Amino acid sequence: MHPFRHTISVLRAGLTEDSYVLERDWTNPSVVFTGKASYQPIGGTSRRVFTSPDAGRETETEQAVFYVLGQVDVRDTDRVVFDGEHYQVNGAPQFWDHGSPRNNHTKVQVWRVNH
Repeated sequence: MHPFRHTISVLRAGLTEDSYVLERDWTNPSVVFTGKASYQPIGGTSRRVFTSPDAGRETETEQAVFYVLGQVDVRDTDRVVFDGEHYQVNGAPQFWDHGSPRNNHTKVQVWRVNH
């Protein structure tokens, strides 16, 4: 089985300014990369669920790592789309140079929150 068998897209949003702050405008992001990756959930396939006394405020978070073949332009402000879900990049992506194009990869840690 080929380890890079999942398809992802990396989205990047421009900045918009209101009278108080600069923030990302996710209404019309640019696709900066689409390609194959290896999806690895952190902690296996289980998800962490946080509950509160208010049943309407239950929160589910999922953390994962995507390994993308080669060096990919991914920033810590980007989002990754995988299997119809949007993930926020968590920290600076890391490029791993193993001296061979077949083994070089970019590691992208992400998280997703559902309310």
